[in-house]
Amino acid sequence: MTEYELIDAINGTTDLLTTSFSMYVTFTTAYLICGYLVGGSLNRQQCFMVTVLYIASAGIATLAMLSIGSRILDLYSTLKLTNPARTGLIHDWIYIELAALSTLGIFASLKFMWDIRHPKTE
Repeated sequence: MTEYELIDAINGTTDLLTTSFSMYVTFTTAYLICGYLVGGSLNRQQCFMVTVLYIASAGIATLAMLSIGSRILDLYSTLKLTNPARTGLIHDWIYIELAALSTLGIFASLKFMWDIRHPKTE
């Protein structure tokens, strides 16, 4: 693979990572808006269905970020072997950090829905 092809593959794969993160943000925003607007009036089955769909969608997007991120690093390490003088702005743990933040966001969203459905009365 030539240096140009590696750079092109990295750029295309980075677009996939950005798309996966955008999908995660979309799923999380939809779940939070749903929870805020109608979370208290959903019955148990409806809440279960919405929550399972959210966990599956956001979880798949998070796993995609992990997979795509590792592919970017693999391509980048091959590029470094091709041209050791090339510098980049990516570090080895970026995709793990992104997936960890996304996972924390999933748990925070579930906590938000729990708080909407089980308000504390004082």
